[in-house]
Amino acid sequence: MTNRPEPVTAGPDHYAYVTIVGEGHLTELNTAIGLSPDDGWDRDDIRPRGRPEPYGFSRWSIYSGLPRGAPIEDHIAATLDRLQNHEDAIAALGPQWKKYISVTGHFEDPSTLIGISVRTHRRAAGFGLDYDFDFYFDGM
Repeated sequence: MTNRPEPVTAGPDHYAYVTIVGEGHLTELNTAIGLSPDDGWDRDDIRPRGRPEPYGFSRWSIYSGLPRGAPIEDHIAATLDRLQNHEDAIAALGPQWKKYISVTGHFEDPSTLIGISVRTHRRAAGFGLDYDFDFYFDGM
């Protein structure tokens, strides 16, 4: 099921995607949203790596379809474009589901600037999405 972008070996290495997590079942999300995820698991699924125990929460994720290293805002916009026909369904998910735009980046320079336009923030707000930033400064 995984369509996660492949890591890059040189240049910028970052990407963004929409992820929804909660204690309900993945089938509930698929039905409520009307779309199967690119990547996900059910709360009862056994972790494939590490401890051989259930996850304890479900996760549903859609990726942008862009290669890693494309501008972060482009990843966000492309992901929201993929979900535009499901905006109302995602926005209507109950409080038992946490909804995020997850942004992951590995940077050499700790002074790298990341900008996200007001237009993109407004689009994300229409879905009821929060942000989760995971930035790693590898050059330090």
